[in-house]
Amino acid sequence: MLLPPSAEIPADTLELVLYYRDGDEPVDIVSRTVTAMPWSQLLQDFFVYLPKVQSGDTCAGKTVGVAIRATGTPGGFWDLDNVRLVESQPVTIPIENASFEAPVVDPNGFTVVPDVDGWTEIDNAPLGDSLNTGVFLNTPPDTPDHIVNADGSQLAFLGSEAGNALEQDLAATYNVGCDYRLTVAAGVSDLFPPSTAEPVDALELVLFYRDGSEVVDVAGQTVEAAGLSSTQLTDVSLYLPTVQPGDAWVGIGIGVALRATGMPGGFWVLDDVRLIELLPGPGLASTVAE
Repeated sequence: MLLPPSAEIPADTLELVLYYRDGDEPVDIVSRTVTAMPWSQLLQDFFVYLPKVQSGDTCAGKTVGVAIRATGTPGGFWDLDNVRLVESQPVTIPIENASFEAPVVDPNGFTVVPDVDGWTEIDNAPLGDSLNTGVFLNTPPDTPDHIVNADGSQLAFLGSEAGNALEQDLAATYNVGCDYRLTVAAGVSDLFPPSTAEPVDALELVLFYRDGSEVVDVAGQTVEAAGLSSTQLTDVSLYLPTVQPGDAWVGIGIGVALRATGMPGGFWVLDDVRLIELLPGPGLASTVAE
């Protein structure tokens, strides 16, 4: 490519879009922006993923539209090839105590307990000090700090200091040709939210495997506290593209982790952890030479 898109700031971008039409007007459903990098002769796959369509979605039953749009400045050109659209039925991978309903918190006692059944708790707090991991009982619906979309009556809390984490080794394994999507309903504490000031506190969603006793990360997604609520949870997701035959994690047990990577003093609120397996792959994919 003699005239590649610009990689200088502001870099040229390419947008992958799934849409439907409302009359003559295209209505975007989901999109993914690809930023130009130094040009290469090697094509690279990029994708946009549309989660499960629900019966009440405005796009349900509408004709699928795909678009590949340039959104940069004049002068450069993208090379495109091998556009694919795949519809797949996800397989739910079981996660123990995924909505943190155990152990059961006594509503007539202290509504926070330091245990999370089914999960390995990694806690920075010294013994005898206040703990950074555990489960708590949602407040009654008529209280100002009630979490309106909690799954069940309990949720987990995770201290914002780096090193605090919840981990679980699953019975399922990474399978060749499958994609994986880890989703968590996340929020922040009403009284002690993670910091949004620089350096911001962050929550990391991780898929890992074990090499002996060592945890080896496969993929991670960082989530910042800005925009998250103390009364309504937001789904945040990590996507692992198609597992290849040569990947080191093929056939090895899947591990999921929720890790704090910030400073002490705040708390994340977590609920409804989900992991799905997709075959053969997600949404709209396009092969791009930059």
